[in-house]
Amino acid sequence: NRQRSSSTKYVIGVSPEPYLDLISNPFDKCQWNYLSFGPSYIRVNQSAIRPKCQQEIEIKNQHKDIYSKVENHLTDYPHRIPRNNAIFKQYSDHLLDYLNQSYFTPLAYNDQLISLEQAQIFGSIRRIIQNRNLIIRVTDKGNNFYIGSAVEFEQK
Repeated sequence: NRQRSSSTKYVIGVSPEPYLDLISNPFDKCQWNYLSFGPSYIRVNQSAIRPKCQQEIEIKNQHKDIYSKVENHLTDYPHRIPRNNAIFKQYSDHLLDYLNQSYFTPLAYNDQLISLEQAQIFGSIRRIIQNRNLIIRVTDKGNNFYIGSAVEFEQK
């Protein structure tokens, strides 16, 4: 994100900058840019690049989670709908149809390429963090990342 200052005609960056508590930066420019997006960054649909069996497992888990919350809410006070009511079966079927449609709708080719690229970049970031025994945390106030040595972090 960039914002133009009204008093001065300069462009200033407003993206959160990760806090690096290391002697040198182990990340390349592309990895660092993705870390700069911060924890609230929403990636392109990652489920589209997963195998079908993984997508089906995710659909099953999502369905179970959502359905149980709705069912528990509607069977409690003040609604008190019986659990064997046909409306629950109908809702379950509609929810499953919606999730299947959402997960299995093909992405545009460009979005597939973007999601593959993002998956590779995030995979490389994950490997660097694991191989160098680093820790990544969300800071309390700035909502950006703190990256440092796991050993030093536990000593503090």
